[in-house]
Amino acid sequence: MNKFAYASVALALHVAAASATEIIYTPVNPSFGGNPLNGPLLLNIANTINKYRDPALQDALNRLANKTPLERFNERLQQSILDRISGSVVSGTPQEGTFDAGSFLVTVATLADGLVVITTTEKATGATTQFQIPPL
Repeated sequence: MNKFAYASVALALHVAAASATEIIYTPVNPSFGGNPLNGPLLLNIANTINKYRDPALQDALNRLANKTPLERFNERLQQSILDRISGSVVSGTPQEGTFDAGSFLVTVATLADGLVVITTTEKATGATTQFQIPPL
C-alpha cells in the first residue's frame, strides 16, 4: 500500500472516532425520571390496550341502568334526608328525632353535655351503627 492509502484509512478512522458520542439513556416513564408530560399519554395508551373488564363493575352498571324512575326517586329522597340531617349536625343545630330513610332509620339525639349521638338502624337486619359527635 502506498502512503496515500494509509493516510486515507487513518483519516477515515479518525473521523469515525471523532463523530462517536457517549450514549445517554433518557427514561420515558415519569415514574422513572422521564418527562412528567409523558404521563397522560402513557396512561391513555395503557387504558386503550387493556382488555380486562371488571365483572362487578359491569353488574353494578347493569343494576343502575335497570332501575325504575320510582326507585331512583326514592334513592334521591333518602339522600336528601341524610343530607339535611348531616347539614344540621355540622351547623351545630341538630334536628332531633327519628327519621325514616327508606331501608334504615336514623335517630338523632343531643345529650346534656352537648354530645350529639346519631344511631342508624338497618330495617332488614336490625344492625345498628352509632356516631358520637362532640360539641363544636
